[in-house]
Amino acid sequence: MVLLYATGVSSSRQACVRSRTGPAAGFTLVELLIVLVVLAIVCLLAAPQFASIVNDRKLDGAAAELVVGLQYAGHLAVAYRRPFGVTFDTGRNQFAVFDARYRTNTATFHDADPPVDSLGVLVSPFDRRPYVVDLGAASSFQGVALTAAPQGGEIRFYPDGHSTAQDSVFVLTRGNRQRTVTVNAQTGFIAVN
Repeated sequence: MVLLYATGVSSSRQACVRSRTGPAAGFTLVELLIVLVVLAIVCLLAAPQFASIVNDRKLDGAAAELVVGLQYAGHLAVAYRRPFGVTFDTGRNQFAVFDARYRTNTATFHDADPPVDSLGVLVSPFDRRPYVVDLGAASSFQGVALTAAPQGGEIRFYPDGHSTAQDSVFVLTRGNRQRTVTVNAQTGFIAVN
């Protein structure tokens, strides 16, 4: 930077005028590369945490969907004063809510209250399709597996609120993470861990 003194104002007061003769304003290529390297290192350090957050979100969503199905079956059992339940197929990675009254019947009863499809699977009140949740097909649960379900592949809820004879445990996994959903047999209370 070169300082030039203007002499036209007054001799006692000289104005200082600056003239830029150095490099142009901005960042050099080296400075930009350093910033990019630092950002890349930060991204590499944050990637494992991001992956675990994604795993947790998908597991939490699948566990919430399972809890909704279980609560729906329990509510219907109390409201209609007859057994309802949820059947599980770990091989196909899906579960379905059913009316026990029609459990062995292959016919559909869409005029029943509540309406049921083949083998007593309830028709969803939201989209009017069978209440079957396929964890493998839903993109929001991609990679989540139902790895453990109660022996016999189903749980039933009864009009007094209790469920099957013993506590029922379900395990959902994705990667190295898991969620456990437990149904208390005496109360029908559902807990997620």
